Amino acid sequence: MTRREALSGATMAATFGCLRRMAAQATGVHFNVAEFDRARTIRAADAALSGPILTITSVAAPGAKSGNGFFCDATLDAAGDVTGFTGHADLLSRMAAAVAALIAAWRLTSDSKYLERAQAQLQAWCITPQTRMTPTLDNTADGSATAAKTETDLRLNPLRFTLALAEFARAASFVCAAPGTDPALADGVRAWASELLRWFSESARGAVARDSTRADAIFWTMQASELARFARNDAVWRDCGHRFRDKLLRQLHLDGYFPYALTTQRPYAESMLLLECMGSVCESVSTPFESAWPFTLPDGRGMRAAVAWAYPFLQSRGQWPYPADTRRFSQQPMRENVLLLGGRAWNRQDYVDLWQAMKPADAADAEIRREHPVTQPALWAVRPPA
Repeated sequence: MTRREALSGATMAATFGCLRRMAAQATGVHFNVAEFDRARTIRAADAALSGPILTITSVAAPGAKSGNGFFCDATLDAAGDVTGFTGHADLLSRMAAAVAALIAAWRLTSDSKYLERAQAQLQAWCITPQTRMTPTLDNTADGSATAAKTETDLRLNPLRFTLALAEFARAASFVCAAPGTDPALADGVRAWASELLRWFSESARGAVARDSTRADAIFWTMQASELARFARNDAVWRDCGHRFRDKLLRQLHLDGYFPYALTTQRPYAESMLLLECMGSVCESVSTPFESAWPFTLPDGRGMRAAVAWAYPFLQSRGQWPYPADTRRFSQQPMRENVLLLGGRAWNRQDYVDLWQAMKPADAADAEIRREHPVTQPALWAVRPPA
């Protein structure tokens, strides 16, 4: 064998070895999320097939200005529990979870009953005059007071209670792109989302949240990024990407946590909620050509550092070195989808393994479910339709 042949053989062997390692890595990390969650998805979708479709018009809100308007006057009591009216928020979360489960089940089975029920949900919430939700969040008893207190009372801003809008927009993308969906319905739902996005972008209260230096800005960006992507508003979607890189990541401590979250009555739950929302933003503003997951600031702050900080506390609540939450601490941790999305992006099998082992928040109370707004990770693990 000549020296050239030997070098050529060695190069080919090294190349094939590299390819085998890459293939094994991809196989281990990029598993089929939809199939893994199949039983859970079908169970949730089947439950969403029965019973009436309830929108916010089915629950009267005390002090609301309009029967079609979203209303929330929730406050935080001394014990750390949410009090006040959250009926519309609960219905919104229920609808988003139902539509997500239904379209995820349709993608798994091609059974038209799931798609038709998802279409009926969107029709009721976004189109039908008697039942639709007015696409604004200004229908509160005291909007000026709510806006003024967003920095001091985390529970008063309604954006905390509408996080489900992000998954609504994600799921609606798949419903509207499905072959059996009437183009008129798709156009109507997209117009509804566009009008709601206008509130996020142009209203005074939306601006207060957007320009916050705390949690409200994260909540705003999570919802606005998905609404903008679904509504095909490229300007707002790109702005969300810039805000993620230039503003939201700067809220992190150099070690990867959100300092202000540790000062709340539920520091564990608040820290994990913010991380979960940041993961959804990161996925939403990523493209097939440019992922936001590897991005870091010059000082090292980024999603990689944030997930690494949280990882041991998601493995075991007992490792949490800060004060325990005043309520529901024993119910933590729940499954956090940032582990799945980040693990896939960074080829971290240990993150994905932990995600697989964790319990979803399906059976938890309303408060914990609101703190886990992504209910169908399979919809976030694939590129949504344009």
